[in-house]
Amino acid sequence: MKSKVSKFGVLFTILFNVVMVVFIIFSVLFMRSQLPKVISVDDFTIYMKSKGCVLTDLQAEKKYDGVDSFLVSNVESCPYLVSYTIFNDDYVRDDYFKQTRDDVLNNNQNVKLTERSQINVFSKFYEYLTSGDYYKVVTLNGDSVLYISGNDTQKDEIDELLDNFGYRYVPHENLILIICSFAILSYIFYAVCLWGTFKKTGRNKNAALIPIYNTVCLAKDVLGSGWYAILFYIVPFVNVIFSFVLFYMLGKRFGKNTGYSILLMLLPMIFWPLLAFDNSRYSKYEKTKVNVQKKSSSKVIKEDSKGVRVFKWILTGFLLFISLIFILVYIDDTKLISYLASGGMFFIYALLACPTITSYTRRFKTYMNFKSFIIMILAFINLILVCALPY
Repeated sequence: MKSKVSKFGVLFTILFNVVMVVFIIFSVLFMRSQLPKVISVDDFTIYMKSKGCVLTDLQAEKKYDGVDSFLVSNVESCPYLVSYTIFNDDYVRDDYFKQTRDDVLNNNQNVKLTERSQINVFSKFYEYLTSGDYYKVVTLNGDSVLYISGNDTQKDEIDELLDNFGYRYVPHENLILIICSFAILSYIFYAVCLWGTFKKTGRNKNAALIPIYNTVCLAKDVLGSGWYAILFYIVPFVNVIFSFVLFYMLGKRFGKNTGYSILLMLLPMIFWPLLAFDNSRYSKYEKTKVNVQKKSSSKVIKEDSKGVRVFKWILTGFLLFISLIFILVYIDDTKLISYLASGGMFFIYALLACPTITSYTRRFKTYMNFKSFIIMILAFINLILVCALPY
């Protein structure tokens, strides 16, 4: 029977998405307005001169590719090192900033990261401050990179330089209001959709209002075990995959075809309210059973539907892709083992999701009984590995 769309579901979907789009646009514009303005070469030169520091523009002599200005303080006139560079090539800028940032973060064994800001809202702003044997600052702001290095006794002078130019990102108190507003909007959306979903599954609708517990109930109704919810709350990267699986299987539980389930997985903000309040019927989760034929010793295993197998192959490919990313791209010499182990973990997840392998492992009753527990253990190990990775 073809599902009939609810008027309330359509109205709620339209209203919520319009509100979220307006909210996101406002938030992006607000965050962008809080970023420091790029300092002009003349203003920076005049200010440093007022502090007794003479600057030399090395670009006039060296003619570096991708650089407009490369101001460096004179050692004899300035107590600390300052360089201010303005680029006209993004690739050159990013490469220079990476090298300078690595110097700041790895200048000696006593280095300690004291402050970090990373914002990329139509304009890049990255700032790192460290203390140790030296006090170092590096800031990428738009097309400019500011680098300052001095000892701890010069910290106040360096901070004054940054503060006077407003060259430090200070989170505005309204930013907290934006974050809280986003959390409230997300909670309203989640609770309303769960209210409609639980009404159809026969579960107490009030459970939709209780954070964490509502996800546990949804995981139990859709995947057969509430323990899967732990993947959503504690394991980075894996929680995204869990969300994909949860929403895809949610569509299947309500008799939706593969196309609708994939759209629900990719665009839950649009398709979940429609599903939650339409007249589709819930099909209770049932564990795969193993039947034994009387006239044969061979076991007959219940196979997944074609749509489920297609989804599992897509999920397997996605997990293998993440595994390769960890192994081939994000390798750092100091954390090599952690990266390789994380890549190996996602490779194991890919094996667990592979339709060919899952069809075979269903023959082993003991393994199937402990499969959920095994996934929980792997998720916990994955969390430890993620915490060990450098940022």
